[in-house]
Amino acid sequence: MILLYTSGSLESHKNLGKKLSELKPGDYVLTIKKNRAVRSLSQNKYYHCILKIVGIETGHTHDELHEALKLKFNASVIFFPKGGSQIVGKSTSDLDTKEFTSYINQVKNWAMHEFGIVIPELKDLDYMRWIAIENTYAENQQG
Repeated sequence: MILLYTSGSLESHKNLGKKLSELKPGDYVLTIKKNRAVRSLSQNKYYHCILKIVGIETGHTHDELHEALKLKFNASVIFFPKGGSQIVGKSTSDLDTKEFTSYINQVKNWAMHEFGIVIPELKDLDYMRWIAIENTYAENQQG
């Protein structure tokens, strides 16, 4: 069960108590975390457009770039019980809007410094430009 609880709200407090009292007998683990805005659909669409723009210029696929950039800008280390560790790229879907904006800006700066690719701002991408990017990427990936 996922429940949005507003601290200081009597109604929210009552709703939480009601939900807890409705649980069947047994042991439960409750996790409480601060509600935060997850990345927006427009941010996500823009990010994937950026990957296609870089792919057009470099020949890399969307998936190759996504995995490489997660590793470069959103990595964590996994430690193994018998020793050793591995660096892995974490999912970007867990980033909130502020974190994802920072991630996108890192990707754009990397594209500029690594390849000289200037990524247009989201506000500058109209429908026709989106379609042109999609079509060019598809053509490049086919052959």
